[in-house]
Amino acid sequence: PLGQPDYDLRAMFYSTRHWRRLVNGYSGYFPPHYGRVMLAVNQLARHPDVSISELRAVGATHALVHEAAFHDREGVEATAALRAGRR
Repeated sequence: PLGQPDYDLRAMFYSTRHWRRLVNGYSGYFPPHYGRVMLAVNQLARHPDVSISELRAVGATHALVHEAAFHDREGVEATAALRAGRR
């Protein structure tokens, strides 16, 4: 889940493997779009069109879903929404 400091810190650490830009990360600064992206992505399973549109607006080309980090089936549903929305 985007916006949780432990996940954002972990994403930054793992990015040293691929050195690609991230939508999430951690520093002492929150860019103006961060709140919109965080809200949209955390609502991915419920509002996939809005979430995918917001991800595209910030230039995201890939999304990695840690399904086990979500409650119930929300992670699986988020993955399904992303797959359906990539068309």
